[in-house]
Amino acid sequence: MTIYGISCWMIVTKGTQDDLGEYWLMPHKFSYQTMASTCHFSYVLMATTCTKFIVSWDEDKFQDDWKGDGYAFRQQMKITEHTLPRKFLFPKDSDDYLKADTENRTVSFSRVNYKLRINCGEVSESFTTKFIKKAFRHHDYPNHVLVIYEGDERVINPQYSHGNAKRREKIEKPFYKTTPSVLKTAKERKEDQPAEVYGDIIENVGQNMKKQAVQALRDIKQIKNAQSAARKVSKMSQDAQYNAYEVGIETGFMRKFELFPEINFACMHFDMADEFLRLLNRTDLPAVIMEVDTTFDMGNFYVTWVTFRHVEFEDLPDNPMPTMGLACLIYSRKTQSCHEYLLNMIKDEIPALATAKNVKFCTDEERAIVNAIHKVFPDLPHARCHIHVWKNIKKKLKDLGISQKSEVAKYRKQFYELLHLESYQAYCATKNTLQQHVWIKEFSVYFEQHIHPDMKDMGVWALALYGVKNILSTNRAESFNSLLKRRFQKKRGYGEDEIIAGSSEIVRRRLARVRRAKLAVGESWLLREHLQQFYPLGADEEAILDLDIDLLQQGKDLLEVATAPKGTSKKYELSTTVLQRAQLVILENRISLVPQQKCFTSTNGEKQQFYPLGADEEAILDLDIDLLQQGKDLLEVATAPKGTSKK
Repeated sequence: MTIYGISCWMIVTKGTQDDLGEYWLMPHKFSYQTMASTCHFSYVLMATTCTKFIVSWDEDKFQDDWKGDGYAFRQQMKITEHTLPRKFLFPKDSDDYLKADTENRTVSFSRVNYKLRINCGEVSESFTTKFIKKAFRHHDYPNHVLVIYEGDERVINPQYSHGNAKRREKIEKPFYKTTPSVLKTAKERKEDQPAEVYGDIIENVGQNMKKQAVQALRDIKQIKNAQSAARKVSKMSQDAQYNAYEVGIETGFMRKFELFPEINFACMHFDMADEFLRLLNRTDLPAVIMEVDTTFDMGNFYVTWVTFRHVEFEDLPDNPMPTMGLACLIYSRKTQSCHEYLLNMIKDEIPALATAKNVKFCTDEERAIVNAIHKVFPDLPHARCHIHVWKNIKKKLKDLGISQKSEVAKYRKQFYELLHLESYQAYCATKNTLQQHVWIKEFSVYFEQHIHPDMKDMGVWALALYGVKNILSTNRAESFNSLLKRRFQKKRGYGEDEIIAGSSEIVRRRLARVRRAKLAVGESWLLREHLQQFYPLGADEEAILDLDIDLLQQGKDLLEVATAPKGTSKKYELSTTVLQRAQLVILENRISLVPQQKCFTSTNGEKQQFYPLGADEEAILDLDIDLLQQGKDLLEVATAPKGTSKK
């Protein structure tokens, strides 16, 4: 029917014209369905001529849930805007009509139509208008929508499935569109286990299977897709890159970065570089074994670490020497150029490494890493991990039909006997005997082409030249990766800034543990005997640690009183990364208050920044300058070394 001459707005409804008029005037008085977390919408699943609903919601999260009604509707036209004179909402001869005519007011609304999909494809036969949906939005009531169903729902094709479905369990079932708020819930819980999210959602919906069809996710795969999409939103975002830059500069951990053509953050701690540098070209120690393990997948990006064995400590069977994290790379794509970027940074920061005589690399089979090492450090020897080599041999034996345990064990014994021969000449002679009289021809060809070229650097005869007694593997690097896994417990969702801050923390704590072990004040690592005389717990350290605890606490108490807010202030919720950065600034004593100048100073590398207190900050803090200075003086007295000590 035409509403009083406005032919562009055609609504067929079972309700009266007064009902519609009252909705457009005061929808809050109309009977409607409320969209909440437990009951979003009452779904129309019956043959009908016309049924109308007014749906409302309190949170923006549920504003599109009315679209999830169990039908496969497709928007038929773009949203159109209309303005209706308010008087036309009332009978022409009524008092309300005359009053509205005098006021000359209008009502604005938007409208959109939907057609029903009955088959896959985009041709006209895939849709029908015998059963349609219309939606009207009142501009004065943004949290309401009038939904009208017209026609006969018996035209629905119950066998219609999603157009992208290929598997039988998908195409032989009807397709129900999931309400948007449920997908948003899955995205909000992007770090939770998909099975846990799935169970919580279907349990909260209840036993009504019509609601289960649209208010619960179809399967766990849909949850995984939603969580993956949520993680990609923040993947390598500009904000994350800027935060990573700030964290890297503040911690002194990031050395180089680039954003094009690949995203690379190359990081190394200065103190760790110094610790490594002190081991180079030493004749009183075994060779330094550097390991590069395969990529550590953080979900949004990759992390690769270069580690080294701290050879100042004994390598005991039940207490191996510590593995130290020298440098790491955070990057977006696994390419050889990315690994070259990391190794070039190490080469620039530690030039002596390129010509060192006591360093040997050990890696697994990742070709990108191996090629990058040969290109950046062509003069440093490289050995393959014997564990990864044996895995490759075992796989080849299986391909050749040798899978019995006894036969495989023979090949394994022969491989490790070759590695433990006294010289390369003895190895070549034994290998030739095995190839001619023991091994099958196909395996002999494989060994000659893929294993033999690397054996000259893997055998104990080659390692003995570097003071290394055992064949090499990357197990030490993998043990270091276990530190990362314990530190970064979530499988996904960490930003680059969090990885940089967390990795810097791991390196700092590793250095602290090594220093404790050198001074014999803790840890189980055993310093080599001839070095123990060089790391005594002497007078300098005692002077630094000899603090007046009572005086120190008194000064801290005075500072708390002086800086306590005098009025109510808004609580600032710190993010994890910001809090870690602030704690690091305080831990390294890089911030101080200058009461006379009414400002804070912060030191970042060689740069000093000043943060003046404005009128608002002074009013909030209302500092007692005399009391504050008194507290600072007490702290200086309490922490002053009792003797001369090195800073």
